[in-house]
Amino acid sequence: GSAAQFQSPNGIWGDGTTLYVCDTLNFTVRKVSIATGQVTTLAGTAGVRGDADGVGSSAQFYQPLDIWGDGVFLYVADASAIRKVTIATGEVQTLSGSPTNAGYANGPGSQARFSLIEGVWGDGVNLFVADSGNDVIRKVSLETGTVTTLAGLPLTSGNAYGRGQEARFDNPTDVAGNGSAIFIIDRMNSDIKQGTAPSSLTNAPPSVPATPPSSGPANSEIR
Repeated sequence: GSAAQFQSPNGIWGDGTTLYVCDTLNFTVRKVSIATGQVTTLAGTAGVRGDADGVGSSAQFYQPLDIWGDGVFLYVADASAIRKVTIATGEVQTLSGSPTNAGYANGPGSQARFSLIEGVWGDGVNLFVADSGNDVIRKVSLETGTVTTLAGLPLTSGNAYGRGQEARFDNPTDVAGNGSAIFIIDRMNSDIKQGTAPSSLTNAPPSVPATPPSSGPANSEIR
């Protein structure tokens, strides 16, 4: 309860019994009992910043900002990476990207690059990611960590509806869904956009496309 302390908590997810919190400036993931308010640290060590995989206090986070879970694993937006945390043990693995190496690239987990992930939400199969620094919405396979771009044109801010690369965002910072649609906080445009996500993604855009196509690929239609 009131005896516990945090330092700039930013993201939270709960399973009905426990809340899991991104304690950003302590570089940890904390665990809060809803019934009692008891706080413990699940992974990371307060005050120790890094990008090391490991179990419990041996793991390190760089900038944990948001979190989503499926009851077995937690998926943490850690600067420019998605980290996977086993709830039962506190084991941390890097699923996609690199916490300290920002950029833009689609592909297998270790080869993918993000630029400051501020929001995540999952549907049990995929994780949907607000890649704020790249002005796009990404999709990460929970099974393989493979990353594709769902909507927006990387490194191109704007405000436009459309399918796939036709859509434009300006610093998207969070995403949530209801199973058939995703909802995106588009911070600098001061609005909430709705996207219709397909079950699979085809013709994903190249890592840094020069210009948007005349008609977008079969990915999210934003309205």
